[in-house]
This record gives sequence, C-alpha cells and structure tokens, in this order.
Amino acid sequence: MEGESSGSLKQMGEMELLKKNFNSMIKKLKISKINYYKNERHEAWETE
Repeated sequence: MEGESSGSLKQMGEMELLKKNFNSMIKKLKISKINYYKNERHEAWETE
C-alpha cells in the first residue's frame, strides 16, 4: 500500500512539472506573438 501512495505522489509531482512547463510554453508563445506583430508593424512602416 505504501508503494502505491509514493507512486501517486510521484505522479502528482510529474503533473505539476508538466503543468509548469505547459504554462511556461504558453507564456513564451504569447510573447513571441506580440514580438512578431510588433516586427510586422515596423516592417510595414518601413516599406511605405
């Protein structure tokens, strides 16, 4: 029984890590999207 509880604790830790990595990835994607649109606006102004 004790092995099962430590296994589920390990799974919980893995889920927390997965959640943290996923949230970090989403945050980086949002920043990249903002930077992309900024660059597109600057390029549009430069070509006119």
